[in-house]
Amino acid sequence: MLDTISADDLTPYINRPCRVTHVSGHQFELVIASIEQKPNLPKLPNQRAPFSVLLSGALEPAFVFGMMNLEVDTITLLTDVHIERILPPFGTDPNFAYYQIIFN
Repeated sequence: MLDTISADDLTPYINRPCRVTHVSGHQFELVIASIEQKPNLPKLPNQRAPFSVLLSGALEPAFVFGMMNLEVDTITLLTDVHIERILPPFGTDPNFAYYQIIFN
């Protein structure tokens, strides 16, 4: 699934709340803040264009990184995806925690 999903598949969920569940069972409520396509990065023929997904959520509780499942409206969109906490991107609200998923 992770090798076939594209930015277009996730775009309808921008600004929608989502739940991420860590393999330990801990759950976190986040929002899919944005999707950034990276068309100029190298890729193999017949491979999707690389892209990243920015998620935001409350500062507490928070996590640093881990393998997660991501659900929107009880629909599992992604399973076993690596989500990493990042520094707040320039121009974003520092009162939120930010996370990133990279698809390359």
